[in-house]
Amino acid sequence: MLFNLRQAAFALNCYIAAMLGLYVSMRIGLERPFWAMTTVYIVSHPLTGAIRSKSFYRVIGSFLGATFVLAVVPKFDNAPLFLCMILGLWASFCIFIVVLDRSPRSYIFFLGIVTASVIGFLSVENPINVFNIASLRLQEICFGVVSAGFVHSVLFPHSVSNLLSRQLDQILHDCERWANHALAGDMTDIDAKDRQNLTVDLTNVHFLGTHIPYDTAGLRPTRMALAAVQDQIILLMPVIAAMEDRTREIDDAGGMSEEITAYV
Repeated sequence: MLFNLRQAAFALNCYIAAMLGLYVSMRIGLERPFWAMTTVYIVSHPLTGAIRSKSFYRVIGSFLGATFVLAVVPKFDNAPLFLCMILGLWASFCIFIVVLDRSPRSYIFFLGIVTASVIGFLSVENPINVFNIASLRLQEICFGVVSAGFVHSVLFPHSVSNLLSRQLDQILHDCERWANHALAGDMTDIDAKDRQNLTVDLTNVHFLGTHIPYDTAGLRPTRMALAAVQDQIILLMPVIAAMEDRTREIDDAGGMSEEITAYV
């Protein structure tokens, strides 16, 4: 089977949201309705909470980029070459922030680049239309994110909290298995790849936690509670590694005595 029901439902939601955004934009007579449809597919994500957070950051980033262009273009409308240089510097600054901040918040500055480039370079030769282009861009993006958020929240929503719960259960299970093997002195089933996967899973939990405030679940953990669980797991991992090292040293020295084995 090439795809499951969850993937089919996600594709259907994307199509319905895209058509909704396109219809509303064309109905009220906006000039570039394809911006709304494109926005739907850009912000869509299998997790509903991620869609909401991404939509929120996209609106803020678009507003930031549009504000920058509206502040710069009228002042340099007679110097298109210099205006292009300023837009390039703005893009470099936003990329610098994106590289520093690896959280989903960096999407704000990424959209600052895209919006400023689309509006700015379209207005280089005709700066008198910069406000109309910026206004249309923001309207289309707002229609797109509202359509995506509404459809994915109503039809087949997929909670971030449920996925976090399953991943945390798997992480705790892997830690328990690692600790049992370390105490038993049998590490044949635990290799470096398993430990790397455990670290990757813990990192994924951290990134998923950034979408918790936007999740659709009625009962969801707080960011502070999730961070506390992550901190305890991070403290547990070096303890298990130290147990593994000590068990290996004991085995190399001839093994544990019968009295110590009885307690283990």
